[in-house]
Amino acid sequence: MISYCKNGKSAQVLACPQDKLNEILDSPEVAEVCQKLTQVDHDSEEAKTLKQQLPLLMFMANYSDGHRHAKSAVPTNMAYLDLDELNGEDPREVWKRLVQTLLLLELEHLIVLVHVSCSGKGLRIVYIIPSQFGHLSPTERIDQSKQWLAAKLGVTDDSKTKDLARGSFAVPRYYVLYGPDKRLFEESVSASVKDELFDGTTEQRNQGTTESVSPEIRESVNPASFPTHYHGIPFTDIIAKYWEVNNRGFEPTQGDRDTLTYQLACDLRHICGRNFE
Repeated sequence: MISYCKNGKSAQVLACPQDKLNEILDSPEVAEVCQKLTQVDHDSEEAKTLKQQLPLLMFMANYSDGHRHAKSAVPTNMAYLDLDELNGEDPREVWKRLVQTLLLLELEHLIVLVHVSCSGKGLRIVYIIPSQFGHLSPTERIDQSKQWLAAKLGVTDDSKTKDLARGSFAVPRYYVLYGPDKRLFEESVSASVKDELFDGTTEQRNQGTTESVSPEIRESVNPASFPTHYHGIPFTDIIAKYWEVNNRGFEPTQGDRDTLTYQLACDLRHICGRNFE
């Protein structure tokens, strides 16, 4: 389970069950601070002061003595990528491309939360560390898995730290692009990954488009090669029923389409040949 500090200056760590995280995400104060952060220089003293007012979410560790420091840290087996250098591109558009890459690589099951950073200009991807890194020390596990996932996605992770006392500043609900996944609140999490699907350079592997992947993968994501029915039921009917059950019959719209469409892709991937289209 994740934990949190009431603000960036606090060393006291508290449990963060789902209702508490929902309270933080829906907080008017958090929304107000993040709005102010979009209007100041990201590296300015004013920005640093504003950030310290935000709750600090502890994704990578809990603390046996209730205080945030490495000595009492108990790893959660989660870590996160911090993508700040997006060259001015909208983080939401970047995430749309990364979704395709995750689905193609069959790594979408690792992701538990994705949100725009508190500055409004970056992207934070919280994930479960794959079991292949389980033999390493906690800090090495974080460091190596971050390098591995960043290479898979073709991105640069800007959070160089592997400190278990490192926290992530909270953001308002409308910054959240995926999640929160229920595994954030479980006592222990673990995950395994599939064998390598791609050959070649990082750039070739991870652009998230069919033009940049191997010929075999390109052929497999050709929409013409996928059926339109599952056990005789049209996918259009299946999706309509999905929205009826999960979204009161409403299809995704401008404000929620990224999160809902990604969740749909994750839930239906096993019956549609993992075709992200």
